[in-house]
Amino acid sequence: MQIVSQLSVKVWSKSKKHIDQEAFCQTTIDILEFLKTNVSTIRNISEYLGNKDITELRRKLMNPLSELGYVTMTNPDKPKSSKQTYCLTETGLALFN
Repeated sequence: MQIVSQLSVKVWSKSKKHIDQEAFCQTTIDILEFLKTNVSTIRNISEYLGNKDITELRRKLMNPLSELGYVTMTNPDKPKSSKQTYCLTETGLALFN
């Protein structure tokens, strides 16, 4: 899957900690599947994933997914706003076709 190799370059290769790539990949898939049918805040995504750390979730997954064009913020001028929501882009939706 193309997204896995992109995330590998963007996140995994730069991580100072050992990352369980299989779990990281599954979490990425879970986020994309959740956003396929939901526009959601980072807190709701975190709760869906089992209460993942919001700062780490944003830094390690949401920001790279956004930079790669799979996810977008609905209010990009305020990226850390508690009211900020995320949704899939056309590229993100195309993963499911």
